Amino acid sequence: MKKKPKERTLVLPLLWIMLLSLLEPVLIIAGFLPPIFSYSLGNILFMLAGFAVVAYVAYTRANEGLKASILNGLALGFTSVSIICASGLVGSVFYDKPVIGVSTGSQQSRLLVLVMLVIQSTIIIALFSVLVTWLAKKFYLEETKPAKIRSRKRA
Repeated sequence: MKKKPKERTLVLPLLWIMLLSLLEPVLIIAGFLPPIFSYSLGNILFMLAGFAVVAYVAYTRANEGLKASILNGLALGFTSVSIICASGLVGSVFYDKPVIGVSTGSQQSRLLVLVMLVIQSTIIIALFSVLVTWLAKKFYLEETKPAKIRSRKRA
């Protein structure tokens, strides 16, 4: 009987992204970290951890192609940024704490800024995923292919 190939899902990477995206705003609301746009060391480490998860997924699934990589990057990026923006709204409305660190004049402008943040960050993360996949295919996957043996022609 033929074995089915193991299906690869994004469950574990999505859980890691969700954990990171929820932990950072909780630490901001609790007062351990400054708002995200202050770019403190803690905020930068959370950002790098999120990019590390995206890079890991893109690298380990490089053989699936660039289309799958951009879809994975879009899913991971949208999940991360939407959780951060939602927690930014919760933090500013219920706890009166600036989670994201963007001040706006009205509620409409705040929502517009958050929508633009979600769109831009999702696209940037998807492009990062494609870049890692392309680099992995270009350098790593070509090295693992067997070299072609040329035969010498005798004159």
